[in-house]
Formats: sequence, C-alpha cells, structure tokens
Amino acid sequence: LQFLYLIGLQQRPWPTNKTMPARRLNPGFQGGGDGMVMRPGKMKDAMVRALQSGALSLAGRGLVVLPDEFQTLDALEYDNKTWWQEADVTKLDLSNNKLTALPQNIAELPMLGALQVVSIADNELAALPASLFRLPHLNKLYAMRNRLETLPEDVGAAMALQEADLSENPLTSLPPSFGNLHNLGTLKITGTQLTALPESMGGCSGLHTLDLSSNRLTHLPESMVLLNKLQHIELACNKIRVFPVFSPTAPITRLCLRQNQLCGKIDVCGLAALKDLVLSFNALSSLWIVGSDGLATVDVRDNQLSDVTWALELARLKHLNVANNNLSGLPPGLAGLTDLATLNLEGNPIRSIRREVLMKGCAEILKYLKSRDTADTGPTAADAARETKASALVARNHYDLSRKPHTAQLARLPPDAFQNITSEDGPGITTFKCNGHLLDCVPEEIGLCLPSLVTLELNENKIAAPLPVSFARLGRSLASLSLKRNNIPVCPRLEVVPMLTYLDLGVNRIRGTVDVRCLERLDTLVLSDNGLSDFPLLPPSLSVLTVGGNRLEALPNDLPTALPKLSSLDATNNNLATIPPNIGTMSHMRSLLLHGNPLKTVRRAMLDKGTDALLAYLRDKMEGGHVAPPAQSQQLQHAGHMAYQQPPQQQQQQQ
Repeated sequence: LQFLYLIGLQQRPWPTNKTMPARRLNPGFQGGGDGMVMRPGKMKDAMVRALQSGALSLAGRGLVVLPDEFQTLDALEYDNKTWWQEADVTKLDLSNNKLTALPQNIAELPMLGALQVVSIADNELAALPASLFRLPHLNKLYAMRNRLETLPEDVGAAMALQEADLSENPLTSLPPSFGNLHNLGTLKITGTQLTALPESMGGCSGLHTLDLSSNRLTHLPESMVLLNKLQHIELACNKIRVFPVFSPTAPITRLCLRQNQLCGKIDVCGLAALKDLVLSFNALSSLWIVGSDGLATVDVRDNQLSDVTWALELARLKHLNVANNNLSGLPPGLAGLTDLATLNLEGNPIRSIRREVLMKGCAEILKYLKSRDTADTGPTAADAARETKASALVARNHYDLSRKPHTAQLARLPPDAFQNITSEDGPGITTFKCNGHLLDCVPEEIGLCLPSLVTLELNENKIAAPLPVSFARLGRSLASLSLKRNNIPVCPRLEVVPMLTYLDLGVNRIRGTVDVRCLERLDTLVLSDNGLSDFPLLPPSLSVLTVGGNRLEALPNDLPTALPKLSSLDATNNNLATIPPNIGTMSHMRSLLLHGNPLKTVRRAMLDKGTDALLAYLRDKMEGGHVAPPAQSQQLQHAGHMAYQQPPQQQQQQQ
C-alpha cells in the first residue's frame, strides 16, 4: 500500500489516525542485540506446551544460556496441572541461538530422559556433553554449524542413534568408538576439516546414506568394505587419490567422487545396483566399469579420458557427460545404447565427427554413428582369429601357469602373461593356477583380466601382501581360493569375495584372530600349521574345518550351536587339554581328529577307537556326569602321555 500510495495509485493506504506498528522479529523477546532474553511468561508457556506435547522448542530465541526452568521441568507450576497429562519430552529444539554450552548432566535432567530427537544447530557450542550420548532413546542428532572440534569418546554409547548431522564444524577427527553405532543409518559430515576416518567405521553396519563432502579426506578406511547396506555415498570435494573399495554385496545406487584427486586408471567393479556415478573434475586417464549393468547416469567431465569404449557395456545408460576430456573420436558401437538421451561432448578435440553433427545433439550423433557402423564390411581376419582363440579358451576353461619340472621360478608374472587375454576372452576362464613360484603378492591382473574366475590357486609362493584392490571384481564369481604354503601374516580381508565356498590358508604365518564370518557360503576351511592360539570366528554354513598344527588351547563350548553343519573337524597337534562333552551331540559329525593333544579327559585308547566311539563317550559324559575313561595299563597310559609330548612327525613315524 505504501508503494501504491507513492506512485499515485492509492489515496489512503491506512487510516490517518493510526500509525503502522513496528515490526517484531519475535514477540517473546525483550531488549535487543546480544542482550536479548525471553520474556518470563513466554518461557513458561513454552515449557508448559512441552510437558503437554512432548516437544520443547526454544529455537531462534537468542538464548546465550538455558533458563533455570529447563533443569526443573518436573517442578514447573501452572494452572490446571495434572500429572497424568504430562509427558516426557522426546523432541528438543535449541537451534538458532547463541548457546556456548549444554548441561553436563542433560541425560539426568527430569523429563528429558526419554529424548529421541535433539537439534542444537546454529549455536556456538565448542563441545558436547558426554551424557548427551547416554540418552537411551536418542535416534536423531542435528549439530550443524557450531564450533565443535572433537566429539567425546562416549559417542559410541548412543546405540539407538539412527541419523546424525555434524556438518560445518571444525572437526578434525572422529573417536574410535564411532564404530559402535551399529544402528546409524544416515551420517552427514560436510564442510569440516576431517582428514581421515577411524578404522572402526566398518562397525556402523546399518549405514545406508553417507555424505562426507567438502572435507580433507585422502582415503577411506579398509573396513568400509564391511558396510554391506550402503546405498548413497557422497564424497565430493575431498583429496581422495585412490578409488575406494566397497562391499560387492552393498546395494549402492549413487556414488559421487566429484572434485577429488583421482588419477590414472580406475576400476569400478562389482557395484551391481549402481545407478548414478559421478567422477567429474579429477585426472582420470582410463576408466573400466564392470558389473554395473543398471547404470543410468555417468558424469566424468573435466578428466583426461581418451576413449569411451567402457560405455559400450552400459546398456541402460541414459545420461553421459564426458565434456572437457581428450576424446578424438567416438566408437560406432555407442549407437547401440538405445536409452541414451543426453550426451555432452563439449571441449573435446573430436576430429572424426563434423562439428555440425556434434552441434545437433545426442540423437543426431547416435544416428551418425549408426550409419558408420552399418557401413563396415564385416569381420576382419584378426576378428576371426580372436574368436577362434576365445572359443578355445572357453573350451579349455582354465589357465595354468604353475611351475613345471626343470623350469625357472617366477618372482612375478611375465608382462605378456595376460597380454593376449582380452575382455572377450577373460569371461571364458574360470580356473587360474600359478603354483610353485616366488610371487610375493596376488597379481593385480587376475582381477582385471579374469572377471568370471571361479577357482584360484596360488600355492607354494612367497605371498605376504594384502589382496589387491582389483580382487573385488571377483566378488560375484570366485568360489574356491587356495593360498597354501605362503608367508601370509594375517588373515586376508575376504569381504570382497563373499561367494567363497572353499578356502585354504594352511601352512602360512597367521598369528592373529581369523574372522571369516562374512563368508556366509563357506563350506570348507583349512587353517592348519599356522600359529593360531584363538579359535577362528566362523560362519554357521561350515561343514569341514582343519586347524591342526596350531596352538589352540580350547574348543568353544558353543561349537554345536555355532557350527550346526560341521561334519569334519581336524584339531590334531594343538594344546587342547579338554574337549567340550556337547560335541558328542553334533549329529552331522563324521570325522573328529584329536590326536597329538595333551588331553586330560580323553585317553589315547578312546581316540584310537574312532569318531563314533568318541562321540558316544562324550555324550555319555554329558548325560551321566563324569564317566571314568576305559581301563588301561599304566604302561599304555605312560606311552600315551609321552605321545602327546612328541613332535607330530615322530608320532606319525611311530604310528
């Protein structure tokens, strides 16, 4: 009305005997500037509404400190007060204030013990109280835009936490206890100073949405491969140099690594559910995408790519952005992508296609490529030779580079070992063997060139290094892995190959705990002749276990329930003193070998009677209490005791 009055279109915008009221940002304020405080009446009204609704909102009140009533909600007096109508506060909103601290005993304050949602965004908090994370029902925490540099170690106590946003804080690290948040589903930490994540992040098993954009991360922890529920991953604007490895069973639909420091050649493999892939503003020179048949959007603009042949396998591709790369041409097979709707080729030195065609858009470019494709004269002699070689490989179905008698041992595979195996030949090979050499690591080329490998044998080498990144490409096919007689110091990270049914790590140097619970299809496991002192952590699918020649001192008491399908157990030559009697109840057990142990409850004569007699003896001992072992002469007992002290080779010679 003021505007219309000024330009002459309105004669009287408001009554002449009244003045326009001054604008108030919030009627609950008194004073102004930094001294704003909330009127006592308004504060009490907010507290009363909180007790009646379960939601306490003090957002945007200009609070520097919390009022006294906040800590004594249960003593608040008001008209018509009835205790049965009061509810514990489940939602607390303190956002957009000037708070510098929260009560250290916030979890013990009356009426606040049931808090589920806490919003403290847009304040000046430099630290969070440890008791905040001891709220048993806390499932959502919003602490964006504060001054947090660290988090308390008690953050791992918030077991019910499902969603957390800690963005735009000067955070430099996360506590190791962060991995205890097993129910955390959504985590957003953007615009901070994080340079690394704790290795314990793999413990956040429920994580499905992860946004770590605009930080200073240079890499992701190896334990990320354990997160098999990830769906959305945002890692833009960091300093990541190596393409991360994720679980091949994770249903990842979006992966964004825009504006990082990725360079050279990278492989995106095993992400079957992937829909959107963003790798723009890096320094990639080569790209390989395998196993992501449902990929619909690929953004690789502003890299150094010289070809897009990797896109030919993406039958459902709809949007392709390869602007500002080094493309000099396009493969005619690109016309076969019938769903392709947008194609951005700006800033490429393309000479094989006229500029007039490029300016007409995606449909005309594909039409032009299709015309070139149909003009071909047919297969060449090289194509025929390659097809012949591929069919021979498929028929043979295996590739064996094992050492033959009177031949030299290889310290690494020759450069031409995989040179003749193309992307067309590789899928035909299901078995690869390279036994009896001096390899110190699993060759990277195995994962790159043999994507359909089912059986891999690298026995009797010198392998000590971890599995290569490309090994994740075998996650959907590899069923048998044998690394016997090597120098492996710790159990490899096998989460990337969850389809394994057979695993042989015998005669190595493994000392720590072996955890293969991630291999839910594992049927046979060989861990003999290592230095194991702890019984391995195993999946319930296991039926054959060999742990002879180690330092095991006990078998777990819950073995029958933990391994209900176990049919063969070889625990010879360990340090076992007792055997759990409930092993006798294992109905599938067909072979139980315990010789060479200093057993005190089972004598040698009973072991010699075989598995059936031993199981019956253990069942009798469990049902009838202590059962005396069979009578035996003192000489036999002494001989049996001596056998326990003798080395395994000498025992075998005596037998």
